[in-house]
Amino acid sequence: MIVPLSWLRDYIDIKVDTRELARILTFSGIEVEAVTELEALPPGIVTARTISAERIAGSDHLSLCQVDAGDGVYPVVCGAPNCRSGMMAVLAKPDAVLPELTIKKARIRGVESEGMLCSEA
Repeated sequence: MIVPLSWLRDYIDIKVDTRELARILTFSGIEVEAVTELEALPPGIVTARTISAERIAGSDHLSLCQVDAGDGVYPVVCGAPNCRSGMMAVLAKPDAVLPELTIKKARIRGVESEGMLCSEA
């Protein structure tokens, strides 16, 4: 399956498909090593920036993160040791469906969490 280049067409006028564009670029001296097709993310899963990450009192590993998803800031409880301010991550917002899991608002250690920061796994 060839994925359309709709994002690139926002910037330049391309009238060929992905495979043809790769061929044109390669023959013009810009080698295309690979073309990777990515599946679209499910609804409610977005890229977000962590604004702050503060340890939760009484917990040895949980942090309360303020996460900017572009449509608002979400408080998210996170247990990842690498969570820090300025980090970009994938945010599953409330009602997002992951394999075997639907994300809901939750109260964790007395703190409201409105989503989940996701790892590659």
